[in-house]
Amino acid sequence: MVSEPRPGPGLDPDQKSTANSAEAWTLRRSGFGQSGGAHEETLFALANGRVGVRGGAEESGSAGGCFSARIYEKSPIHYHERFPGFASHTDTRIPIADPTGIELFVNDRRLHPEDPECVEFERSLDFRTGVLGRTTRWRLEDGAEIELQAERLVTLFGADVLATRWRLTATGFTGDLELRSSIRGDQAAPAQGDDPRIGVGSGSGMRWLEGFEQDGLAVATQATPDGARKVACAQLHASQSANFTPGEHSDEPALIRQHFHARLQSGIPLVLEKFAAWAFADSDAGAARELADRACGLAREAAGQGFDVLARKQRQVLDEFWNSAAVSIDGDPQAELAIRFNLFHLFQSAGRDAAGSAAKGLTGDGYEGHCFWDTEVFLLPVLALTAPELARSALEFRFRTLDGARRHAREMNHDKGALYPWRTISGDECSGYFPSGSAQYHINAAVAWGIRTYIEATDDFAFLAAGGAEVLFETARIWLQVGHFNERDNGRFHICGVTGPDEYTALVDNNFYTNRMAAAHLRFAADIWKQMGEQCPNARTELAAALALEPSEIDTWHRAAEAMYLPFDEDLGIHAQDDSFLEKPKWD
Repeated sequence: MVSEPRPGPGLDPDQKSTANSAEAWTLRRSGFGQSGGAHEETLFALANGRVGVRGGAEESGSAGGCFSARIYEKSPIHYHERFPGFASHTDTRIPIADPTGIELFVNDRRLHPEDPECVEFERSLDFRTGVLGRTTRWRLEDGAEIELQAERLVTLFGADVLATRWRLTATGFTGDLELRSSIRGDQAAPAQGDDPRIGVGSGSGMRWLEGFEQDGLAVATQATPDGARKVACAQLHASQSANFTPGEHSDEPALIRQHFHARLQSGIPLVLEKFAAWAFADSDAGAARELADRACGLAREAAGQGFDVLARKQRQVLDEFWNSAAVSIDGDPQAELAIRFNLFHLFQSAGRDAAGSAAKGLTGDGYEGHCFWDTEVFLLPVLALTAPELARSALEFRFRTLDGARRHAREMNHDKGALYPWRTISGDECSGYFPSGSAQYHINAAVAWGIRTYIEATDDFAFLAAGGAEVLFETARIWLQVGHFNERDNGRFHICGVTGPDEYTALVDNNFYTNRMAAAHLRFAADIWKQMGEQCPNARTELAAALALEPSEIDTWHRAAEAMYLPFDEDLGIHAQDDSFLEKPKWD
């Protein structure tokens, strides 16, 4: 049995039964329609911060796409005139091997959700268990019915495993059943077009290396178009029904299928469990067959535990999360459900193992899978209070890509410090539109804000010594190079030629948000410098030597923060967005 969740902070004990009712924790949708198919696949997507699986139905042949935070291709960006600092390449997330498909045949007739005889189709996503459930029912011409109860989870613990359980029951029908379980590798990222502001991904997919069957497992190996990264996916099945027999397997271009046969009898359910695992490696980390062996081992381990054990472990992970994140809103169950839905998706989409958290999570290929400053400003404050280990992982991604930020700073003619990109996967700037891309210097302040939020929430000062302070100081250095003490304005600190969060008002002087965030960044960096001298002086001395950072530079940070110019209109009594904002004509 899976235990009930413990009430977390903020839950009124008197409302425990309401807060823990299934409907208060479950998103449900009925009906299957072409118009809402992609939308529903996103709502019901599952992920673990490393891989994501969209919420399509298995018998459709694919869930709609599987993605990995590790897998992307690099494409050159072409300009008519390329200026210094313009991004040379972009990263584009591309789909990986999809092991969700299980085609269903009854007496040689394929059944799927778009079949006119499909009379029931309901999905349910339980935020407490992380299990996507589905009921699909077909009514045949003679009145007989076939019902499918499907369950799916992507493990939030251990390896990257997709576990699926099917329970098939017939009413008033006896006949032959065939299941064709597949791994597909024929999906590609959408082409981005010719406008570099949108993206330049060419619409390519993974290269299919090999598909084969060994010892009851189906295995597929792939490589990115440039061969820089490899993926192996393996699937293994287990049946609680003795009359399920494996049949032949078929290896087609970018597709491998395993066939299973059974005699379906009225009132006697047939159960099949499917376990798929992915393994990843860089191109120099061994041959594809070695990677395939690793994926096979992970699939065997998952199958050895079985669906119920994996579901129980999944529940334990989510119990711990909800114990910190539980929300109860008296009198508004829909708002309560909506907040839980969003918290669940934030938790499962947040990057693990120092991987970035993409703007669209791992539910699709929007924004080419890029990570933005939204991570630190919007996602990280939630995680710092509910899942601080994931907040730290988000900041470790910035530390892991610090050298890329240093390179970008040099491209922008800054002789020291680091400048983080507007959009990225690998750590390099991927925006081909400079005015609303690299010109957003406030991204550095967002990263600093994320560090500050995490430290205030956790008191994890050790993180600063382990890399956080290096990120904080290297990003702070940029403000003294992009800004200046303006002697024409009584020495106040001005920052010119930048773009604020309003990306339509680009390349302005003294964007209020940027200046305010820069001041907070510089003050915090100066404070941390002082605290490190008190709490870990040796670490500070080593870091200062590595960065050639002098106390006089810290003093200038503090002076710039205190002298920061913040636009203010005396007549209107408001802070203007930037120096020229109020001079623009009013729009109709």
